[in-house]
Amino acid sequence: MMMIQVVNDVVYFMLLFVIFILTFAECYHIVQVNTDAYGRLPAIAALFLGTLRSAMGDFSLIDPYQGFDIQRKQKPGVHCTDDACKYQHSRLIVFFTFFIYVVCVFFLFMIFMNFIIAVIGESYSKVNQYATAHDYRQRVIMIYEKEIHFGQEDFDNEEYFPNILIVRKKK
Repeated sequence: MMMIQVVNDVVYFMLLFVIFILTFAECYHIVQVNTDAYGRLPAIAALFLGTLRSAMGDFSLIDPYQGFDIQRKQKPGVHCTDDACKYQHSRLIVFFTFFIYVVCVFFLFMIFMNFIIAVIGESYSKVNQYATAHDYRQRVIMIYEKEIHFGQEDFDNEEYFPNILIVRKKK
C-alpha cells in the first residue's frame, strides 16, 4: 500500500525533476561540455546522464579531462608559450559553465533530493494514518474470498458458523 501511495505522490515530482535535468543538460550542450567519456552515446543523452550523476551527488563531472575545457589547447608540433597556445573557450564561457554547474548541483542535489524525502515522508504518514482501516479492509477481502467458495450447506454448517455471538468489552 505504501509503495503505491509513494509512486502516486512522486509522479509529478519526477516529471518536474526530468524537465530540470534536461534543461541543465541542454545548458551543458550549449557551452559544449566534452562528452567523450560516455562513448558512442548521443551528446544530449551523455549530458543527461552526467547531469543525473551530479543530481545524485557524484561530483566527478567536473574532471578537467572530461568536462569543462580550462586547459590550453596546444598547436601541433609547437611548445606551449603564451603566443603558441590558446584557450579552447573564452573565460566568459568557462565562468558561465561553472556557474551553470553550481546552480545545477544546488537545485538538483540540495533542493530536489530534500523535496523527494519530504514527499516520501508525507506519503508514509498518510499510509500510517489509515493503517488500521487498511488492515480491516484486507481482512474483509480475505473473508469474502474464502466465503465465495462456500455452498449453501457450508453456510448451514455449525462448525463454520456457530449460533453464538461473542461480545468483548473494551479495556
